[in-house]
Amino acid sequence: MSERLRHKQRALTPWDYERLVLEHFPHLHKVRCLRPGTGALPGQVDLIVVPDITHNFPFDPFEPKVPADVIRDIEGFLADKTP
Repeated sequence: MSERLRHKQRALTPWDYERLVLEHFPHLHKVRCLRPGTGALPGQVDLIVVPDITHNFPFDPFEPKVPADVIRDIEGFLADKTP
């Protein structure tokens, strides 16, 4: 409850992006938000998402990938939550 009150369903900080995506997509193992670098466009946010591969066999543990449709779903989910 305190997390929900903290970010109020808005993505303002990298921590907010990570928590919102993990709450809405529980099948992801980890989400990291990269801070914008010197060459980044204003307002651009880069997320790294790692799927949960513990129950998926066979898999390549060195190359976990999230399907493209899930990435589009994440983009759509965050579209109305970002400033």
